[in-house]
Amino acid sequence: MLFERYLARVRRIVALRMGRRLRDLHDVDDLVQEALLGVFLSMKGMKQLSGGAFRNFVARCVQNEIFDALRRARAEKRGGGGRGQRRVAREDVSLASLVDRRAPAPGSEARAREEEERVEAALLALPERHREVIVLRHLCGLEYEEIAKEMGFGKAVNARMAVSRAMRRLRDLLRRA
Repeated sequence: MLFERYLARVRRIVALRMGRRLRDLHDVDDLVQEALLGVFLSMKGMKQLSGGAFRNFVARCVQNEIFDALRRARAEKRGGGGRGQRRVAREDVSLASLVDRRAPAPGSEARAREEEERVEAALLALPERHREVIVLRHLCGLEYEEIAKEMGFGKAVNARMAVSRAMRRLRDLLRRA
């Protein structure tokens, strides 16, 4: 069940890193699942990572697999033949919760979906560096020390400030929308 546990969050992370909406990721859904399965099958003997570092590692592996497959497809210059959209396991992380910690009221699924899409659009409008620190902190769950190392900030306090600035910018975008 490790696969099910990570699939939804990894899909969200990869979509944001690729600068795409989650609903537009359906054309690479099979690649996400195959890459994720490959990562899990090759984990034997892997050094132990924190939960956040592991999510980041898995997301990077899946993202690289997708980019490689897309490059191969472009090189082969194949025509259309897109795959049908399919529903995947529930999202285990709400983007709306990044800016509003309250749980949605019962019966407000449509409103919650709209808010999710609004936050996703705002995240995609952020500069890549801002989006990445938010992904690392809030979706991967990395500690500030890990973010500093991953992003080359030097100190955890610099990572904390970068996340704070990115979140402020995200909230500003949402207020204007």
